[in-house]
Amino acid sequence: MLAREEARHAIKQYINATENDALIFVGSGATSASNLLVAKLRVKEISQQIRQKSKLIEAGLSEDKIGELFGQPDVKSFCKQNRWMSYDCTLCKVILPSVGAYEQHERTDIHKRNVMT
Repeated sequence: MLAREEARHAIKQYINATENDALIFVGSGATSASNLLVAKLRVKEISQQIRQKSKLIEAGLSEDKIGELFGQPDVKSFCKQNRWMSYDCTLCKVILPSVGAYEQHERTDIHKRNVMT
């Protein structure tokens, strides 16, 4: 374990990382790191959903039917109170001071676009 921490410290120094930066060892090489990033961002899952929705649109299904098939989420489920007593939109990754501010945020184009993806 000590060798890993020494390696982490040496690499952080080399790339001018601070204590606020994370250095994650993932298997062997850049491919492992890329695969981890893709998995965490859910890139494959999201791209498959987009392909499926595109095929349904091409087949002539209405957006309402597609929403039923994919189960449109409850928009309020994205509003979570955090430990500082403000509110997070877990979908858009923004922090808002009140429920009222969250309700205003729900009406923005960015939030609506994120709900649809």
